Amino acid sequence: MSSSPLTNQQLGTSGATVSSLVSHSFRENYAGGVDKFYTSHGSEYRNPHAPVLKRVFRSLLARWSTQISFHRTLDLACGSGEVTESMKEWFNAQGIPVVAGCFDTNSPSLQSTQVYIEGSDPFTYEAYEANMNVPAARYSFEDIENGELEGRQFDSIVSSYAMHLIDPSRLYTTCQQLAFVSTNLIVISPMKKPDIQSSMGWVLKDTFTESKVHLRLYKSIYA
Repeated sequence: MSSSPLTNQQLGTSGATVSSLVSHSFRENYAGGVDKFYTSHGSEYRNPHAPVLKRVFRSLLARWSTQISFHRTLDLACGSGEVTESMKEWFNAQGIPVVAGCFDTNSPSLQSTQVYIEGSDPFTYEAYEANMNVPAARYSFEDIENGELEGRQFDSIVSSYAMHLIDPSRLYTTCQQLAFVSTNLIVISPMKKPDIQSSMGWVLKDTFTESKVHLRLYKSIYA
């Protein structure tokens, strides 16, 4: 998940900020259930590990931006926008325009020299919109499992600190649906999970670990 200026919003009369109320331990945050946590804190959520993740994202782009296309990118479970923000900074520094917001992946009007990024998160879309100042989609992993993205086509899907939370019983069908609509999948996780097998539609092409963050690049078997 990703980041937002709403972290500095005061809650009630205690003077405590959202960032002080959200634990740096995801295990503590999720003690009452993942959905419950994001339903309660989604609009003001900011990933407490954002500084580390931004460095990791830069390493990711330095390593893979010349190997795969990010022309049409889905920032899946986008949080408050750390992936989108890092991509904008990276590509803009290279003179490549970045357009963030919801878009038609099949539109002939898309410019081949630009990078398009769509963020989606059913819980933190408000934080993403406030931070990035663009609209966010709201479909979930369950929606994707049920065919939400059918008919669309992305070059790359990036999912940060999210796919390891998918129920193992739903991982196969979710990964299959993603493999139908994207050439590449990048999974960023605080652990070695999820265990994505080729039977799920993806072949592991590269992997590395930085600052205890695991990064894996997959290619769709349908591409």
